[in-house]
Amino acid sequence: MPRYETTTAEVIATHIGNMVGGSGTISFRPVVTYRYTVDGETYTNDQYSQRMVGQRNRRAIQRVLDKYPPGSIIEIYYRTRNPADSFIKKGYPAGAAFMMTFILLAALLTLFLIVGPRLELFELPSIFNLR
Repeated sequence: MPRYETTTAEVIATHIGNMVGGSGTISFRPVVTYRYTVDGETYTNDQYSQRMVGQRNRRAIQRVLDKYPPGSIIEIYYRTRNPADSFIKKGYPAGAAFMMTFILLAALLTLFLIVGPRLELFELPSIFNLR
């Protein structure tokens, strides 16, 4: 697992970026360009989140960008073995975490309904009888 340290960076510019999904749907992502120095070497990057997930709500992305005016000093994370690999926010955005939790719970329920009766660990009401 990569190890990350923190340092300060200066915001250079911001804008709303587009992402196109597999089905052709367009979503938006915050692009915050920042400059930072690690061990005397200067880097520039624009990765906002450790794991980028787009959103359809353009106004929500603008609210994120409003927190990073050009010239402001921010804290970023960089990979110790490759300082050019950096980002501002760790993990997934809140909406993505909720969606992944929902999908995981739906998958577990499906598995429970399909595999559970075959293992004869419990009896389901006849409406769920899949045998």
